[in-house]
Order: sequence, then C-alpha cells, then structure tokens
Amino acid sequence: MVPADHFQSFTHISSPLRIDLDKLPSRFPGSLSACLSRRPSMSSIPRPQSPLIRATPSSSAFSSLEEDIIAPRADLRTRLVRSASSASLRDMSPASSIISERVEPVYAPESARKHMRNPKFVVDYSHPTPTRPPPPEPQVPANLAGILPPPGFVPPPPPEVHPRDLPPSVRPQILACSATGILFFTRANRLHFKNLAANEEVGQVCKLQENYGSFTAVATSADILAVGTSKGFIAIYDVQTKKRLMSWTTKPVSALTFGNNGVLTVGYVSGMIIHFDTKITPVDKMKEQVLAVTRHQSPITRMEWNAMGEMLATGDRKGNVYCWKAGEKVPLDIGEFVMRRKKVKHSGAISAVSWCPWQPKNLITADIKGVVHFWSVDPKNKDSNAMTPSRFDTGTSITGLHWSSQCKEILTTHGYKLPESLTPPPPPPPSASAGPLAAPCPTPPVPNVENTLAVWQFPSLRSVTKMKMNTTDVPIGNSVVYSKGQKLVFGVPEQGKIHACEVWGKKKPEVKLRRHSSLDYVGCIR
Repeated sequence: MVPADHFQSFTHISSPLRIDLDKLPSRFPGSLSACLSRRPSMSSIPRPQSPLIRATPSSSAFSSLEEDIIAPRADLRTRLVRSASSASLRDMSPASSIISERVEPVYAPESARKHMRNPKFVVDYSHPTPTRPPPPEPQVPANLAGILPPPGFVPPPPPEVHPRDLPPSVRPQILACSATGILFFTRANRLHFKNLAANEEVGQVCKLQENYGSFTAVATSADILAVGTSKGFIAIYDVQTKKRLMSWTTKPVSALTFGNNGVLTVGYVSGMIIHFDTKITPVDKMKEQVLAVTRHQSPITRMEWNAMGEMLATGDRKGNVYCWKAGEKVPLDIGEFVMRRKKVKHSGAISAVSWCPWQPKNLITADIKGVVHFWSVDPKNKDSNAMTPSRFDTGTSITGLHWSSQCKEILTTHGYKLPESLTPPPPPPPSASAGPLAAPCPTPPVPNVENTLAVWQFPSLRSVTKMKMNTTDVPIGNSVVYSKGQKLVFGVPEQGKIHACEVWGKKKPEVKLRRHSSLDYVGCIR
C-alpha cells in the first residue's frame, strides 16, 4: 500500500504547472520583462536568472561562457541590424530631403559671402542738363483763331511715369577697365580715364566732335582702347600714353570687344559683325583684310570672346544669341531644340553674355526680363546644349553678368523689378513621353534682388549674398571686373556716379605634397 505522503507528492507533480511570479523567492530577482525572454525558446539560450533554471555549478559555468562569447556576438548582430534598418529608413523617408535642405551650405574661402564689402565712391561723372531757350510762338492764321486755344494757354503737363513702370532697355556699354586698373568712362561727348590703383585726378582722353555722334561702345585689351559712336566713328588709343593710334569711319556701331592678338570685333546696328586686325597698318590695308559675318537681323547689344579666344558669343535686341568659332562665317549649331533646330533664344533683348574663365565651353546669357540661361557650347553634342539647371528667373531686369575667376560663383547686377505685364511666363512642363528624367531641376527660391549686386553659387544657384546702395534705391548700370577678377566697378546712371567694391578673395595656390622615396628612410634602418 502506497503511503499517503507519496500519493500527495505524485498528485502535485501530475497537476498542471502554475507559477506565481509575484510570490517568487528573493533569489529570483527581476520582473516579467526581465525574466522571460520574448524570443522562441528553440532559438534562444536560456538565461541563468530565469525562474525555471536552478543555479548549479555547471549552469553557472555555462552562463559565464554565454556572457563571454555568445552575448557579444548576438549584441553585435542586433546593432548591425538596427543601424542598417535605421539608415534605410532615413534614406527612404521624405523628411530626409527637408533635413538636407536645411543644412548650412559650405562656402569657399574666396566666396563673396566673406569678402564682399560696401562700395566706395570713385568718380562723379554727372553733367548739368543744358537749358534750352523756349520755342518761339507759332504764327496762327486768322481763320483758325476761333478754334484754337486763346493766347497764353498752357496745356497741362503729361502724367509723370515712374521709371519702374517703363519697359527696360539695354544700356550701351560705355564703361571699361584695363588689366592694369585704368578705368575709362564717358561723360557727354568726352572720354575720361582714372587710375584705380593710384590716388590721381580724372583725366581726359578725347573730345568727340558733333559730326561723329555720341559714344555707344568702349572696350579695352591689354594695352589698347577702342571706342565706337552712333555715326560709325571708330578710334584706337594707347592705354598708357592716351594717344590715338588709328581711326576710321564705318556704319553705326553698337558693341565692341577684343579677341586675341589685337583683333577688334565690331557689332553694328544693322546686325553685321566685322573683325579688324589692328596690328595691320595702315588703316586702308587693314580694312581690305577684314572678316565680315551676317546672321543677326537686329542691333548687336553684347559680345564677348571666351578665355581661350576660340569662340565668340553675340546677342541682339530680339533675344537671339549666336556662337562663332574664330575665323568662320557660319555660327555653331548649339542651343535648345526649337522646331527640330538648335537655337539660343530669349524672350527679351540680350543684356549680358559671359564665358566661364575656368571652363571655356560654359556660357551664360541674360536678358532685360531677368532670365538667365546656362549653356555648354559643344557643337559635337547631338543633344540639347542646355545645362542643368538650364534656366534661372530672377524677376528683375539684369544689367550685368560676371563669372568669378576665384571660386564657383556668379555675380549679377540688376535694375528695377519687371512690371507684371512684362513678366515672362514660366517654361512649359515636359511632355509625358519625355520620361521622368526630362523634368527640370528645381531651383531654390529667388530673393528680391531689385537694384542690387547679387552673388549666386554655381551650379546650385543658391543665393550667397547681395548688396544695395546705402542711401538710394536706384538701378545699377554698366559694370566690369578688374584686379584679376576680385573687384567690381559699376556705374549708377541716375546719380551720375561710379563706385567700386571688393567681391571675391584671392584664390590660394594649391600646395602639392612631395612624395618621399623609401630610400629617404634607409638611414633609419638599423
């Protein structure tokens, strides 16, 4: 017969196992989350603090082995999985793009954000408006005396129109600066100069006769100066001595620029372009060997050769831009596709063209409506020559455009903001058949740059800095860079003054590390 105590113990073992965690002894510390693992028991190793495992010498040894070997390995795996999953989630989340946009941009040590200073007054070239005598009173016939206003009647003045409400126009380029820092500018019918590097008074180069018209273009090269007038008079002067070297008369001139080896390129009101080699003397022999090209159908407004002197960019009043290779009479086949033909076209008159100094094939064109286009002039490229981004709308009339030779930045000078009636429409969206890659690259929001000097990063087109005249709100006129591209001199026509300011810092030369040979360390071997 089985004893009663044995039967009770057997009944206790065969009954379902129940564990009350709140009544566990003190030798089992921890809570439910700390004691029981959530991982399946077949894939996890039981912990020594579990209430189902009693501490024995063998189990304690095994637990120490688990802590030394298995736990670090599992912990490393967990950390790797967490880091990979979190990184992938950050990349896929839309907030990542917002965070990247809020990151402070990095500026070069030569950036205008660190070096641009307030402009300094250079010279006052304003002239008083001449007073004209009143016109004589017309003789009125007797039969018209009854229908005409009585004698002494003064008609009311026409309503004044603010310059902001007038359509913008291209100003003639009558400001130039030589490589040595000598500034040339016009005042009425006189041509003046001033040395920006020395504290000298303003001097006079020449006085234009009335039968030659008015100054319409001024350009300089290394050692010579060229001027053109509205009646076709062209004169060449020596920059240092200010003496006239040669002169001749042609058709009305609208633009001038110098190429390599003393070649003077003249743009005319008729749209013709003629290249004169100023090294050929006398003038009659030089005029016999000119190269004339015709493609523009309106007055030439801006022209510029690239840094290598291989390509010329010309713009006209109708918004057309052509690029020419040196010595050729046919323009290059570049631009965006318009009716299956490549074309560089603006909706307004071209007010600035500028070649990149550190990438000779990059060209920027701008118009009076504030639109800037970026081009990669490569006729061998069968696709569009528009860069990415290809279009940048400032909403304000552009009067000047300059690349920086010290860092990847662009400077624009502006006039009044465009009236709403002249604001160009946004570019049309790409067709659905073009695919997602044809969508234009989004540009950052454009700040108000009316009557300012604005600097932009390239190619992000993020605003770097801008500067406005301290006392008045007037448009900026002609501008030109000097001092190896670090400084800018610009005119303010409404005030009749010229200012200069520092924009970029000097680029530091790259330091090349000298590679040491292994033989230099032979003496160190013992």
